[in-house]
Amino acid sequence: MAEPGHDRPAPGLLGTLDFSEPELADDPYPVYAQLRTTCPVARTKGRGGFWIVSRYEDCHWALSHPEIFSSSQTTVPPLADAIGPMIPANIDPPEHALFRRILLPLFAPKRVARMEPLARSAIRDLLEPLCGASRCEFMGEVAVPYPYRVFLPFMGLPASDISLFLDWEAESLRRQSVDVSAAITAVTITRPKIIEYFADVLRERRSGHGDEDDLISALVRARHPDDRPLTESELLRICILLFQAGLHTTTDVLGNAMCYLSQHPAERDALAARPYLVPTAVEEFLRFESVSPLGRVTTQDVEVRGVTIPRGEFVALLAPAAGRDETEFPEPDTVRLDRHPNRHFGFGAGIHRCLGAHLGRVELRVALEEIHAALPRYRLLDGTRPQRHVGFLRGTDELHLALD
Repeated sequence: MAEPGHDRPAPGLLGTLDFSEPELADDPYPVYAQLRTTCPVARTKGRGGFWIVSRYEDCHWALSHPEIFSSSQTTVPPLADAIGPMIPANIDPPEHALFRRILLPLFAPKRVARMEPLARSAIRDLLEPLCGASRCEFMGEVAVPYPYRVFLPFMGLPASDISLFLDWEAESLRRQSVDVSAAITAVTITRPKIIEYFADVLRERRSGHGDEDDLISALVRARHPDDRPLTESELLRICILLFQAGLHTTTDVLGNAMCYLSQHPAERDALAARPYLVPTAVEEFLRFESVSPLGRVTTQDVEVRGVTIPRGEFVALLAPAAGRDETEFPEPDTVRLDRHPNRHFGFGAGIHRCLGAHLGRVELRVALEEIHAALPRYRLLDGTRPQRHVGFLRGTDELHLALD
């Protein structure tokens, strides 16, 4: 356990702090720094009340103890789902390990490496119309559609269905990013459509249709460690999780990186001139603006830094704050493109570390390589400012670029 210290939560300091407060959208990090310094383990009344843990050491300890910090609930308010918890994100040991054993080979580095040519082709197709243009809205024209152009073939879904997925993202995931309370309504409206879509795809795969090498076909063929095929419910919960977690997160990291680079020409020019910096730059942007808090629920009373968090409480392990913790990261508020080591929480940590981390890294690396080869002199368009959000996710809604 993290060593108890002399820090205590300052009563009333947080009030009704909610991560989605509009005033935090442009720059939440001064507030996060105040949390780390004055109340690293504290409770807010926001969204009905929950706990916030903001220091790196404490977040790392919590993520390393899933028997105390359960993943059964990861958002406030909880997003109950008629088909059950998402797999493997919202299940705990020992069941969690059984499904990781099935899924890990499907996201292994060698399998993911085969997707790099597709990712490179996808980003080049999106950038091609911009070569010679004077300006663009980067999020809508590049960052949002890009991961879908990789995800659909990876899953074995028709490229023509991209409009469906973009509509569902707009209806649910993007709305959740800004207003978590709207997530319940969004799930109610959108989730039945997504369930029906994947149920139809699974029926087709079971009847022998589709590319034998795609991810959904591999899941249909997979055997549970109990030596049985996966049930329809299990398959649906895996497919829906991949949609939920594997698309908008890549969009947000890429948008956040470009938001920074478009206003910092020295770092932009460094990536254009020295592409070998891109892999470590990806890690740095995952740290500098971690996309999401990591939600957990306590299974027992637990003491963190001298503060007792009761059993059954929701805890936001504030990865964006932990990523700026000066005890772990020298000069945490400075982007260092060659930072090493860089043990960020951009893909989580512990047993629930993101299954798609390898694919996410490939997508982000390829995108930044191709952007800085094709459009090396982009900058924030004069007279505009990025439209940002913070809450369930940290991201960029609009980013207007001049393409000199």
